[in-house]
Amino acid sequence: MSTILYEDAWAVVSLDASRGLVRYTRTALAYGSLVEVARSFDGVRGIGTRITPGLKLLVDVRLAPPRNDPAFESRSMAALQGLAQKFTRVATLVRTAVGKLQTTRLAKERGTDAHAFDDEAAALAYLDVV
Repeated sequence: MSTILYEDAWAVVSLDASRGLVRYTRTALAYGSLVEVARSFDGVRGIGTRITPGLKLLVDVRLAPPRNDPAFESRSMAALQGLAQKFTRVATLVRTAVGKLQTTRLAKERGTDAHAFDDEAAALAYLDVV
């Protein structure tokens, strides 16, 4: 059973305490402006105080409309990186090979390893929450 930690038109963040898993799920709604990006990620960052040690994070962006403009990437990656630091393991679930390449590129730019998957079972196995 999951508990919703945060929800808006663009994202849902839920906690499955029995699995030690927080899931950030991006909706299919496109951001209309960078103000909306900031509003959504400010809300997501707000859950940081509710994260206990030992939890894992699954970032599910399979529904997200493709977007790779520099201003968006800068904002979204900074916000997710700040959140990701609170978790023992992080995996990103993407829909396409292009999404996997973009996730890998962004991780390299941040100086981290990408753990991108297009298969949910494989992502959960990596997170060791199956």
